[in-house]
Parts: sequence; C-alpha cells; structure tokens
Amino acid sequence: MRPQPGRTVTNLLWVRLSLWSSGVIILFVVVFTTTAIIVAGINRQAVPGSPPPGNLPANAPQPTAEQRADALSTSLVVLAVVCVVIGVPAGILMSRNLASPLHDLAEASRALGQGDLSRRVILRGTQEIIDVGAAFNQMANDLQHAAELRQSLMADVAHELRTPLTVLQGNLRAILDDVYVMDKEEVARLYDHTRHLTQLVEDLRVVALAEANQLPLQLEPVDATKLLTEVWAGFEAVAGEKGVALDLSLPGTALMIHADAGRIQQVLHNLLSNALRHTPAGGEIAIAASRDGNMVTVTIRDSGQGIPPEQLNHVFDRFYRGDPSRSRDTGGTGLGLAIVKAIVETHHGQVTAYSDGAGKGSTFILGLPSASVANDGSSSAVEPGA
Repeated sequence: MRPQPGRTVTNLLWVRLSLWSSGVIILFVVVFTTTAIIVAGINRQAVPGSPPPGNLPANAPQPTAEQRADALSTSLVVLAVVCVVIGVPAGILMSRNLASPLHDLAEASRALGQGDLSRRVILRGTQEIIDVGAAFNQMANDLQHAAELRQSLMADVAHELRTPLTVLQGNLRAILDDVYVMDKEEVARLYDHTRHLTQLVEDLRVVALAEANQLPLQLEPVDATKLLTEVWAGFEAVAGEKGVALDLSLPGTALMIHADAGRIQQVLHNLLSNALRHTPAGGEIAIAASRDGNMVTVTIRDSGQGIPPEQLNHVFDRFYRGDPSRSRDTGGTGLGLAIVKAIVETHHGQVTAYSDGAGKGSTFILGLPSASVANDGSSSAVEPGA
C-alpha cells in the first residue's frame, strides 16, 4: 500500500467528529453545571420563610434554603453526569457511522488504484455520500469496461495480424521449398493478404488519431447531397449484382456542412458497405438526407438482418462482430463502424444505430453541424492537434 501522508488517528473524520461532539457536550454540561451552582448560591441567600415547594402540608418540617440549594445542586450534577455518560458515547457512535461510508470509499479507491476493477462500494449514509458512492461505482464500471475493451482490442489485433502473417509465412516457405510454384496466381494470393494487413493497420491508425483528436482534416463547406449522390452511384452497380434495391431521397436544395469531404465520404462508404453486407437479395437500402435545425441529418435504413437489442450499444466498438461466425474474409477488419463513430465525433457530430430486433432491419442516423453553424462560431470541427 502506498504511503498516506498526514494519516494519523486525530486526522480521521470520525475521530474529529467524536472530539467535536464530545467537546460540545462537555462545554454544555460545564456551562449548565456552573449556572446551577450559581442558582443554588442565590437560593442559599433566599429570604427565610419562603413558601415550601410542592404540596407539602403546612405542619410538615420545612427544608431550609441551604437544603433546597444542596438538593438542586445534587440533581443538576447528576443530570450533567448522565448527559456526559450518554451523550459522549452516542456522539462517538454517530460520528463513526457517519464516517464509515467514507472509509469504505477510500479503501475501494485504493483497491481500484491497485488494479482491482471489480471493487464497488455499498450505497449508504447521507444523500451526499450516496451520490459520491454512486459516482465512484459508475467510474469503476467505466474503467472495467475500458479495460475489457483494451484487452479485447489487443487480442483481436493479435488475431487479425497473426492470420495473414501466418499465411504469408507459410506460403513463402512453401515457395522457398519448391512446394508451390512462383506464378502470378500465388503472388496474387500473397498480395491479397498484404492488402488486408495494410488496410488493418490504416484503420487502426485512423481510429487512434480520431479518438485522440489528432486526425488531419481539411475542413471546408461541403455539399452533403453531392457526396451522397457520388457514394450512391458507386454502390448502385454492386447492390444491383446482389439483388438489393438502393433508393436515394434528397431535397431539392444543397445541404452544406463544414467537414472534410474525403473523411465524410469514408463514413458514408462504411455505412453503406455495412448495410449492403447485412441485407440479403431482394432487400432494400434507403438513403435520405434533410436539415434538422442546425444539423444536417443523413439516414441509412436497410431491411436486412437487424440488430438484437443487447448488441445496439456495442455496434460501434472496435472489432465488434454481432455474428461470431463472421470472419475477416466476410466481415472486413471489424473497424468500419468504429471509424464512422470516431470521424463523426471529430466533426462534432453524432451517429446512432436503431433496430427493432433481429431480422427487422437497421437504421443508422448520422448528424453533422451545418456549414452556417460552423461559420458563425456556435459549432466548429476540431482541428488536428486540438
């Protein structure tokens, strides 16, 4: 355990609260007792023959003023002692109960710092302490999720790199041993694996730079309808070969955004590739664009496989594949949607996925600030290195 400067018994919260409450009780008792003694002294000087207290008979022995004063002093002292005996332990117990959740929170924080990401605190105490505990638990959940994603990322990267490298190494060894003939067909297979490696490395670089706000961007006013038309034209033939209808619906006026045209074109390409991959023959992909306040909204809706509800929050995770049987040969590098999210957020936009469930199609909604919003200063894209 790392050293904790200034950690002494008297520096503990419950000890300080106990000392404070005990001091207040003792001070109250001292003042109360002193006042009682003064009052008793005054009673000693009371005028003789004053009426007896209570309902004593007239012929009963009358206590003197000194006796009444002594009885009052004794009663007050006993009361003061009872207050101290009950009040001080009660104050210590209340202080300990009040500080106990904070002690648990400190212990959990130290455990979290030492790598125990499963540590959580029980929510108890005052509302303020409960709020702090809930924030700590949420932070721990986020850290655990990030650690799991990081471990999964390392494993997936290792797997994605190992497969083509193993094939390359095996084929090259076979060529050296004269098992394979060094012809164009074999070279083409090796070249395909090198292209996959290059694409994987490039996708990882784009995601890393975008998440660190270091992705180079050439920001300028761009007509989103023009970009959509170009991307749609590039996919029209591919969709036709697969038997998928590709519908494009655009407004009659230009939809200007402040963006890097190449990067937004990459986003649209990835979204359409994803929709086409999951839409079977006879299905349809609908693309629409509109202005929604200060945002330009692009909607890509398909009638394909859909997304189960439990997977909606993970579709933009790196290397996430909802279908475990989907390999790199049929599903790309697994970074397409992660790149979409990273690039869109770098442009101060947002992308959301919706689906009514498996087999009911999917909808991806892309929102980007309009060029007029970016120009008047209320919203602007992040420059490289910001």
